[in-house]
Amino acid sequence: MKRPLNPEDLFELKIVSDPQISPNGKSIVYVETRMDPVTNKYCSRIWIVSTCGETEPQQFTSGPCLDFAPRWSPDGKWLAFVSTRRGHPQLWIMPSTCGEAEPLTNIRYIGGIPVWSPDSRTIACVVHVSAEGPEEDQGRKKTPIQRFQKM
Repeated sequence: MKRPLNPEDLFELKIVSDPQISPNGKSIVYVETRMDPVTNKYCSRIWIVSTCGETEPQQFTSGPCLDFAPRWSPDGKWLAFVSTRRGHPQLWIMPSTCGEAEPLTNIRYIGGIPVWSPDSRTIACVVHVSAEGPEEDQGRKKTPIQRFQKM
């Protein structure tokens, strides 16, 4: 029987976006976005699924934040992504075999999508910088190198 759409139905909707095939072609990561019924805010997580269809999709990241823009390293060992785990969007990295994610940046805003170098050793991304010059972080000015060092 048909029924009208209810506001609560929004909590059941899943938006799937940004599929990325692994370099070896065996896996796909994608972003799943949902509305959290407790906070009434969107949250997005990265999921992984095999391309052969033999396994169920598995949640790759978790938490009440926004995880998005996943990108495989060319060697397939790492996954870089942007996350709001610490408030502002930051660049994070984790092994492609799962494990703990680690922050790569500690600056005000990361914009856009991370891009790996062909040798999988470096990542480029857009950084929003103010016209006033270097950012202040906890009252101290940091050089660009200090801002991108692991925390």
